[in-house]
Amino acid sequence: MQSPKSNSQGIHQGELVLSVVGGPSHRKKVILEGRFPDSRIIIKDRSVDFGMVPIGVPQLRHLLLKNQGTSEGFFKIDWQSKLGDSLNNDLKMQVIPERGHIPAGGGVDVEIWTSPQKPMKFEIGIPIVTSGSRPLTIPVTGESMIPELVIDQDEFDFKSIYIGGAGRLPLTIRNQSIISAQILVDLTPFPEFSLEIDRENWSTDDYDECPLVAEERENAAASPTPGADRTRGSKYKLTVKENHALDFNFCFRPKNVSEHAFELPLEVVGMVNSPEHMKRVVVAEGLKPRLVLSEDVVDFGTRIVIRNNAIKIPYSMEFKLKNNDKNDVICKLGTPVGNISATSSPVFQFTPMESEIKSGDELLVRATFLPREDKQYRAILPIYLDGNEDKSYVDVEVFGEGKFPSLVFDRHEVVLPPVPLGFKTKATFNILNDGYDNLELRYHLPTDTDRLPVEIDFPEGKMIGIAKGSLPVEISLSCDQPMSFTGNIEFLDEDGQRYTIAVTGTVDNSVITAYDFLKANEQVRELALTDNKGRVVEASAVEKCKYNVNLVHSEGYGLPSEILMGGEVTKPSAHISKFLGSITLKGVFGQDICGDLISTKGRGIIDLIETLSGKQVPGKITKLSSNRKEQAQQYLNQYEKVLTMLRSYGACLNFVKPEFLLDHEDFKRIVASREVSGKLSKNVIREWKALEERFAAVSSYCWTSLIFQVVKVFVVSRVSLKSLKGLPISQHIEMGKSYFSRSNMHSVPEVVLLKWMTAHLFQALPGSATCITNFDQDLRNGLAFYSLLVGYWPSLNSYSKFLKKNPRGDNQIRENADLVVRMLRSLQLPYVLAPEDILDPDPRDMLLYCVYLYQTLPQFIPVSTLEFSTLLGEEKVKSIELKNPSKKTIAYMARLEGDSSFQIQHSNIRLEPGETIQIPVKVTQSIAKPVYSNLILASRRDGNAYASTLVFTLKTSVRTRAPLKTIEAKTLLYKNVVRDFEVENMFKTTCEFRVSVLNQGTQKQRAFPEAFGCDKQSVTLRSGESARLSLHFLPFVLEQHTCLVCFESEEYGEFVYEVRGEVELPDPLGVIKLQATSNENVVKDFPVTFNNPMLENARRNYLEKHPLARQKEVAERLRKNFYTGEEASRNVLKYQIKNSSQLIAVPKTVLLKQGVGRRSKMGGFGKDKKQPVYSMDQDTPEKPPPKPKQALSPSGKQQQDSEDGPKFNIIPLTFSPKSAGVYPARLIVSSYDVRVYDVEFQVSAEVKQAEIIFDSPARKPVTQGIPIVNAGEKPMAVKGIVQGESFSGPMEIIVPAMQTGNYPLTFTPAWIGRYEGSIELTIPSTEEKSVYKLVGNADEPLAEKHVVIDAIVRKKEETVIVVPNVYGTKQEAQYTVYSDLEEICGEPTLTLRSGNKGEYKITTCSPKSGTLSGSITFTTSKGFYVWYTIELRVSAPEEAGRLQVSTQARSAVRIELSLCNPIQDDLIFEVTHEGQGLDGPKELVLPGGGKAKYEMAYSPLVVGSYEGSVTFVNDTVGELWYKLLLQSLAPEPTALEEFQCELGHRAKRTVTIHNPSHDRLVFQMNSDNPRNFAVSPKAVSLEPGEESKITVEYVPSSLSHAESGKIVARCVSMDLAPIEYTCTGRGLPPQSESTVSVASGIGQSSSGMVMWQNPFPFAVTVDILSDIGMMQADEATSQDQGPFSLLIKRMKGINVNPGGALQIPFSFAPTALRAYHGDIGVLYHSKEEDVRVVWRYKIDGIAESFLANMSAKLTCKARKTVEEQVLVDVSGKDTEFKLDDYYGENEEFEVEVVPGPRVDLATISKFLHIEPSTGVISDGKCAILVRYSPQRTMSMSVDVVIVKKNGGRWRFELLLEATSPEIDGKVFLEANVGDVAHRSLVLPPSMRMSPFSVYFYEPPVVFDVKTGQDEQGSPEIRISFTPREFGREYVAVLIVETEESQWIHEVHGTYPPYVPPDKSQMKGKVAEELKKVLSPAKSPRKKGTPRGKGTPRKA
Repeated sequence: MQSPKSNSQGIHQGELVLSVVGGPSHRKKVILEGRFPDSRIIIKDRSVDFGMVPIGVPQLRHLLLKNQGTSEGFFKIDWQSKLGDSLNNDLKMQVIPERGHIPAGGGVDVEIWTSPQKPMKFEIGIPIVTSGSRPLTIPVTGESMIPELVIDQDEFDFKSIYIGGAGRLPLTIRNQSIISAQILVDLTPFPEFSLEIDRENWSTDDYDECPLVAEERENAAASPTPGADRTRGSKYKLTVKENHALDFNFCFRPKNVSEHAFELPLEVVGMVNSPEHMKRVVVAEGLKPRLVLSEDVVDFGTRIVIRNNAIKIPYSMEFKLKNNDKNDVICKLGTPVGNISATSSPVFQFTPMESEIKSGDELLVRATFLPREDKQYRAILPIYLDGNEDKSYVDVEVFGEGKFPSLVFDRHEVVLPPVPLGFKTKATFNILNDGYDNLELRYHLPTDTDRLPVEIDFPEGKMIGIAKGSLPVEISLSCDQPMSFTGNIEFLDEDGQRYTIAVTGTVDNSVITAYDFLKANEQVRELALTDNKGRVVEASAVEKCKYNVNLVHSEGYGLPSEILMGGEVTKPSAHISKFLGSITLKGVFGQDICGDLISTKGRGIIDLIETLSGKQVPGKITKLSSNRKEQAQQYLNQYEKVLTMLRSYGACLNFVKPEFLLDHEDFKRIVASREVSGKLSKNVIREWKALEERFAAVSSYCWTSLIFQVVKVFVVSRVSLKSLKGLPISQHIEMGKSYFSRSNMHSVPEVVLLKWMTAHLFQALPGSATCITNFDQDLRNGLAFYSLLVGYWPSLNSYSKFLKKNPRGDNQIRENADLVVRMLRSLQLPYVLAPEDILDPDPRDMLLYCVYLYQTLPQFIPVSTLEFSTLLGEEKVKSIELKNPSKKTIAYMARLEGDSSFQIQHSNIRLEPGETIQIPVKVTQSIAKPVYSNLILASRRDGNAYASTLVFTLKTSVRTRAPLKTIEAKTLLYKNVVRDFEVENMFKTTCEFRVSVLNQGTQKQRAFPEAFGCDKQSVTLRSGESARLSLHFLPFVLEQHTCLVCFESEEYGEFVYEVRGEVELPDPLGVIKLQATSNENVVKDFPVTFNNPMLENARRNYLEKHPLARQKEVAERLRKNFYTGEEASRNVLKYQIKNSSQLIAVPKTVLLKQGVGRRSKMGGFGKDKKQPVYSMDQDTPEKPPPKPKQALSPSGKQQQDSEDGPKFNIIPLTFSPKSAGVYPARLIVSSYDVRVYDVEFQVSAEVKQAEIIFDSPARKPVTQGIPIVNAGEKPMAVKGIVQGESFSGPMEIIVPAMQTGNYPLTFTPAWIGRYEGSIELTIPSTEEKSVYKLVGNADEPLAEKHVVIDAIVRKKEETVIVVPNVYGTKQEAQYTVYSDLEEICGEPTLTLRSGNKGEYKITTCSPKSGTLSGSITFTTSKGFYVWYTIELRVSAPEEAGRLQVSTQARSAVRIELSLCNPIQDDLIFEVTHEGQGLDGPKELVLPGGGKAKYEMAYSPLVVGSYEGSVTFVNDTVGELWYKLLLQSLAPEPTALEEFQCELGHRAKRTVTIHNPSHDRLVFQMNSDNPRNFAVSPKAVSLEPGEESKITVEYVPSSLSHAESGKIVARCVSMDLAPIEYTCTGRGLPPQSESTVSVASGIGQSSSGMVMWQNPFPFAVTVDILSDIGMMQADEATSQDQGPFSLLIKRMKGINVNPGGALQIPFSFAPTALRAYHGDIGVLYHSKEEDVRVVWRYKIDGIAESFLANMSAKLTCKARKTVEEQVLVDVSGKDTEFKLDDYYGENEEFEVEVVPGPRVDLATISKFLHIEPSTGVISDGKCAILVRYSPQRTMSMSVDVVIVKKNGGRWRFELLLEATSPEIDGKVFLEANVGDVAHRSLVLPPSMRMSPFSVYFYEPPVVFDVKTGQDEQGSPEIRISFTPREFGREYVAVLIVETEESQWIHEVHGTYPPYVPPDKSQMKGKVAEELKKVLSPAKSPRKKGTPRGKGTPRKA
């Protein structure tokens, strides 16, 4: 075997050579190909960063590898090779997993663990080797450090404590580093010492678990109750988060008399030695007590709380005090101190409180515990001796916990076992009493009992209490429809307290769901076949599958055990793994599929669901937390989303909880987290913890159920009636839907499978067939599987002889099972049963396999037939095209079954996404009859998509007359050629073949002798021998010739060869050369003979050489004339002419007549001159072409006509050449024969002449190229002769062969004017001449140069310009100088010698700065001139002085400057400023000889130092300026007046912000004390000069001291100085009352809420006051209970966090229609601060009655008014209340309007006004006046409220409707078709100030409307009308709407009337554009006129 080599496509190839040892030497070579799968594994994260980690503490990070390829990929992480032993010992790194595979599109979460052993920085590149892609490297970085810990206490001195007492010292550990720390405290040598932590000292928000853990006894240290005596101490682990501090309790409980002094055994995890600064000394002494306690801790445990102040005997216990002293002692018990309320009744009591104990005697102390709240109590009982109460002798710890009475269940959820439809499932649970004396239970079932028919039964009654602490309850369920639900059953006590237990039940007709029930009753199961009416079916109906399968009800059925209660769990078999592995490619599942899926942390089940469903699973984890607790919660949420999705698809998984899908460690973390959080009861936590012992079994059961339900809803559900109808077997099955959906045991897909198997069984084994009703026992004999296999693969019928059709006994059944397994393996299916699976069938596993066969076996039906039409012995190849339309890779294994004549090249086929490939199939036919085979393409697992199996039928058909070989022959027309070829004997023996040639000619070819002939008539060949034969080919027709050469054997048949003869044109009959001149029309006559010499020569050759000439009939045919027909009888032939040249014109046809050109014996020609005979077609002129002036013969001589007529027939040639050259042409004359003539015209050139025009400025040369094309193969010389002034060019140029050259012609005008000349170009080789006329136009000259002069104000600058001589070398030039700039001067003239240049000096002196532009011109007396452009840049002078100015930002300062005028004239200066914040006048007038002051202001906005300037400019004296040094200082804050506000209220004040700049500014407001001082709005935008009000709000939070803050307004759009305000405020005690209103109907109850917010920055404890006159109704007697009641139970000691809110709910239930009032108070009392504050809230209760029977409606048109009086009946006679409860006699009332949602009262008041008519209730009615004035269409409703004067109100609904208003007017527009008419409308004054909208109601397309403004700026509506057709008038409705009104117009579009034109008024008129063309040209400026202005001054 050769080593593989990789080709360019990445495919590894090799060869496997096979040979038989000791056999023949022939070897078989097998080509091997292999390739890596197309995977592309990437790393989602760029690096793995551990960050800062503590040493010695294991750390975890996650790395996600994703496969973005189309195939499964493999990876290996070789991390150990990069670490080495030393680094590995320091890091303790571990990678899980190190290797694995990733399915396409999937990912793998890699865990990287490290536990650094010393402080270090590490950065490692871990290599990752992947398949199909380059190696990857992931950087792993981090830094380990030692946490910085501090202990607040310097030492721990417990001093002396008596035995039996306890000492407790605080131990505070602070972690000041950025990493968490773990500390170990080993107190095992000191059993009297312990560590504790109070629960309130740590939070689950910061710690996953208790930060103090006792390793010797789990959580012992965290418990506040100390345990029993210990002979050995505990070892503690303390965890302190980063930047966090924890307070622990260091306890000393002496048991012996001893002294202790030791160093606290503290060790930081990861450090060898403890830091010196953390070492602490512990000192303690245990003394012998004078008083010995029998109990050092008094613990009452959990006791029931006494409710409703009922009298109850307190709980008690006793302990003893023994006098251990030799003297008598007086013992006194002090008051317990702890978290017990001093104001309430005592919680702990002790008797006797004081007593004398004799030496050695004991005192019995009785302790009582009376809890009042549901809380944990802790107290310290001090004991004093001998009257010394300054210090207690010993302290006794007392504990107790109060708890309200409750009911407890023995489980948190009842799970009913799943059963089939119609069967009853039930379960029993117990209710446990916890504190009730006697209670009769009440319960509430789920609300929808129709859909959830749950029943509940109490076998032992409903009473529970002290006598009966446990009560059994039985729940049952029975349903005829599939369902799976979880509902709650509520049990209620006498106070309405609810206790809920969840109930989960499942009823389903599915083997998968009811599997446990079926397995539990498989021995007693009974099935029945019935029709739709429940009757027993007949045998004929069974054969047609016309029946229903039902499970018969029986008393012997039992329910399976509950798994959660300890029932037995059966692990799933390996079949589910095999099944999933055969239908999906998401990895290969192992034997323990549940363990595999658990290990993937949810990825495996999510990939499986997405693969099977094609849907995305919600809730997938995108980023995994590094915290283990958060990880567990993430996994839990993920599984919850998975279960929710599956339940939505019909999965029966209500009993599966997401907690059971976690791994064991995550499950324990979730339970621990819930226990710590306290959200679950202790009983529930205890039950969850009990499940930890059986977690493996419960988790396996839940995972098994989950997997099978996934298969049920996404795989089994695909088996449907629709799919069954598509199978051929469906015609033998009764397809009525009712026969598939009425089984109580099987679902529709399962019934489809059973009847599918039954139909195949009756078809394959009609004599042995029975009905298949289940998936276990009926499949055991193997007959059903056999029938399925032979039904879809008929070749398996060969196994029928081994089949036991009526098996008897286990041996024959086993033989059938073995037979079925062999048949399955012969199909090479990936999922094959074992014989044991058939012999001992499991219904659930067999169902999966039947589904697999249902999906797989129909794929073996051939999709198409590929037929090979072949020759005997021919190797034929055809291809099957496969295309992969999916986005995943598909792989097939190809194999052939059938005749060995078929072969395939590749057995492994791979299709990438979107790829199309061809599968070649080769066949070699060796026999005459057809052969057959099947090509099977089975999907392989190495692809990324599992495709269906494809089967193609292959067959052959033999073509005996088809040629085995094709021979090509080629010759010219009329020319014989001999073609030799080889013939081979295809048969396996010697044969004598008869050779015959079958010419297959066309009708035209059959008019001539046959072209092919063979020199032999027979040949004898041995098997495989070849012989050479000769074939003659002489064609007479210009077409392709074919023939078949047949070799026939009488014994073995025949085969044929095909010969194809290609015929080309014959040789030309001659070449005729003619001459002509270019651009001249030439006509030449071309003579043609009647007879074709080439044809006559072919006759002779055929007779002499061709084999067929030996045949007599062929020879006679050759001697006859080939021409036939009427024309041939008249010796006249018509020929077609084809011309190869487009420049030569010839006629389409010509008539050739025999004998034309010779004198006739009959005198037919005589002396008359005859013209040639022509055939006049469409391309031939009607008349012969005109005779040229001089017609030349081929010899060049003039042709003379013969007197006897022409000798030859003639073809006229018309030729019109455009240029000189040689023009070849070929004429093909064809009819009965074909002739070829070659013609060549030689054309000489004529002289050409053209005109070239040049345009150029004077003295500016311009060059024009004349293109010359050389089409020859040699270089071409071109000579040029140029004549004329200012024109020039070379004498000769050379143009390269096959290129284009340019002759450069230059025009250089000396001055303005018109120049003429010529150029003659000659080509000597062709004597071709071209003459061009040259015209040059010279325009004004351009500036010679742009001169830039830099100068300073009032300083002279000289500049030199170099001036040329415009005459050149001809003469001297005398220039006069001009300029248009007054700031420059120089000499007025300049003289230059001929041919020289001269220098001209310019002097500049400008009084002011700036940039000036102009020109200077030098002009001669003849008008010639040279000119230059000048740019004068004048810089400002030095500053006249400097001023320094300073002020605060946002304030102004005045600047003064004094200027003197040295001349007597008044001067006016233009003043400009530069600098931020400067402002002043733009002009300064300085009197002659005097002084003046200039004043300006400096008002900066930006803080900083800047430079500025002020400049004074005057045209007379020039310019001067001053530099300003500007400094803007930060402004002082503005102090606002002190705020004073009541605590709990708010005070507001406004300040004004102004924009003094010229830009739009945006200010952002901030407060440095947002708790007390808030500012609004947060941002303000101000236009230039605009002001805005800012509100500052003060909220006090203290009464003892003033509060301060700063408000800053910063400009965010510009860098301006901020505006600051300082604020101070002082809180005042609350004095005012807040009002809370609540409304309710009479006899009804509604609730209100008082919201009190804690204004203090610290947590407070408040009381709710109810004794300050609250809840009293007006006019209520003392017996009235009042309509108000508080809904809060706790009134005192309510803790409210800083800024938190206290909600005080109350209810309001009025009994009469009157006003009610009450008060609620919130009291805060602080003894430490001596503060007592009360917030009072006034409660206003509004009683109302809704008049349901009262309904009023007002309707009118828009913009109309309707007024109506409405009588409202408020007597209340239709109610159950007394009339007195409603109103008093002649009671006054008012009316209010309450708008609906999204409508404000201000809008309604504009069109609706309601007022009382009389204002007094009379006879139980209220008269109100309603005025309704709508301005637009509307339909709405409002509530009208009638308010009584003494309180109470009625409410009823008022409907308002406004219809469309009347038309306001009509608008008419006229326009012609294609034109546009416009019309503007002005809004009425009432609508101009409101926003409006305008539109057409159902507008035609010809109208359009837009809005704008008229000249006065008022809103305007512009209507346009654009008609598109005649004869139609358009009408539309225009609607203008505002929020309040509406305006309607009709718009009419018409056409203007047609008016005929008045001819008398018609006058001619010339267009303006034409006038400009026809008007005479204006005379141009005289050339030579100077461009400058003025005369230069002399310097």
